[in-house]
Amino acid sequence: MSIKPRRNDLSEFDNLTATEALYAFTSWLSTRAQPVTMSKAHDFGVVARLVEDFVVANRLAPVRKDWGKRDYVAPSRCRVCGCTDSKACVDESKRLRCCWVEPDLCSACDKRPKIGMAS
Repeated sequence: MSIKPRRNDLSEFDNLTATEALYAFTSWLSTRAQPVTMSKAHDFGVVARLVEDFVVANRLAPVRKDWGKRDYVAPSRCRVCGCTDSKACVDESKRLRCCWVEPDLCSACDKRPKIGMAS
């Protein structure tokens, strides 16, 4: 059995978009033998080191000096039904996909009276 040497030509990664880098990173994580647990209850340092390993191994651009000044928002999840932007439920009153009425409440679960709607 011959083992293929690691590719030295990583030119296809020269212009990775942020989305492609995220998908590549998660794909890379799935090849690891050791499981990685990520949540707000776990040490972020483990994940930061894994990101650094991935960046170095794939010769990606280093982090910009001002990257930490931006607020990154976690995807919304409805506190009642659990729907998300990518898995919206149906707002039966409108027969449309729900929308956000609060950061964690979708229109289908909003029990407040609707303006212009009969009670």
